[in-house]
Amino acid sequence: MGDSLDCMANSRGARGITALLGIVMWSCDAPPPPPNATVYKDWKVAGNGHWIHLPEAHDVDGSGYLSSFDGLRAIDEHTGDVKWTAPSVPRDQWESVLRVADLVLAYPRALKSDSEPHYLRALDAKTGNPKWQYENFLASSAPIPAGGIVWVLNRASELVSLDVATGKVTRVASLKLGELAADDLGCAIAVSGQTLLVGQGRAGILEGRDLATGGVKWTQKLDGPLRMISLLAQSEAAWIGTNEKLAAVSTESGISTFDAASGKLLWKHSFQLKKYYRASFLLLGEMLFWSDYEAPKDATLHAVEAANGREIWRAGGFAYLEDKEFVHKAGDVWVIPTSARVTVFDSAGKKLAEVDAFTANTAGGQSFASQGESGYTIEAAPPAKKAWEPVQRTTRETSSLITFRLRTGEVVSKKAGAGIYTLGIRNGQLLMVTADGLQSTAVAAAP
Repeated sequence: MGDSLDCMANSRGARGITALLGIVMWSCDAPPPPPNATVYKDWKVAGNGHWIHLPEAHDVDGSGYLSSFDGLRAIDEHTGDVKWTAPSVPRDQWESVLRVADLVLAYPRALKSDSEPHYLRALDAKTGNPKWQYENFLASSAPIPAGGIVWVLNRASELVSLDVATGKVTRVASLKLGELAADDLGCAIAVSGQTLLVGQGRAGILEGRDLATGGVKWTQKLDGPLRMISLLAQSEAAWIGTNEKLAAVSTESGISTFDAASGKLLWKHSFQLKKYYRASFLLLGEMLFWSDYEAPKDATLHAVEAANGREIWRAGGFAYLEDKEFVHKAGDVWVIPTSARVTVFDSAGKKLAEVDAFTANTAGGQSFASQGESGYTIEAAPPAKKAWEPVQRTTRETSSLITFRLRTGEVVSKKAGAGIYTLGIRNGQLLMVTADGLQSTAVAAAP
């Protein structure tokens, strides 16, 4: 529990002024990111070295999690107090977080070597003390909890269930095809209702398995390899979209959507693109969004009903919509952040607002968080000039933070040059890692 970080909590006097934008509620030192965080073409080193984890309703004790190359910290989101610190294993990894009951599951996001073990670690949520760990976890897909077990993929091409309390292996199913290992297969897992979806990307296979037992309920062999996405890990993984009832994947020929429980094909949209990989999709609740972009700065976004594929609306002229999270839902509106602007649409596709994103470098993508009627957008690293070239992040002093009303686009405030690395929204506060550490500032009240 003892921690050397210097945290300042201003919560006592600040709780009554949360409606005032920009008031610093509390601040907490955070290790600075590396001066040159690089994403190589083989994805062996990735990320800027920080991540804010907000487990929402799964975390009843008000903890947020900040990970860096120096370890994982549990932080009281109201005061900024550091509850505990757990060094990562190995030390030069940074981890993602999943809260499961009284445990925190931590797993690597950036991997340095094929020869190093990749650990899934279970930590006590109250103390950060280690409970168990599983070696050679395949970090291209997040673990999936299901009652008293958690499903993972490992680097031996196996689907494995672990007892949540002990970490003991309870079931193993081999996914190996010939001599291909899981890293080469592009395996990924996802969940829809009581169905565990298992994708083998390069083999073009999507399976539906029972979430409790892992037994195969159905198998779909598609007409080619599944669309893959790099997940800040050693390998690429099958791109699987899910909601509570459906599963979606895409191949060179188009997007296919299945009933997750039965595996029945519901609809397929065929691509008419010269280069099929210039199409992305995202399944959000009852809507499926897909984008096509023959040119990097001229993408068209299509909003369709996920159940039947009927197009509701479309909008064009976007830049760099190939990122996996290219649409965000904020209440009853859709928010599309791109390299140069943020655009807000209502459910019928009517454009409500458009806001210029940056005051400085406009060549990159961005992250987006929302709270009520206000939105926040920050700069991310500029994209590679070509798909096979590395992305160099040499400085973040060009970052800008803009707060604006979602429905009107009215800009409430701008902040630039502060080295903003990542952000999140929780409990009416904006949490962001800057050059000065982790800070919580007040959110503007809705008009």
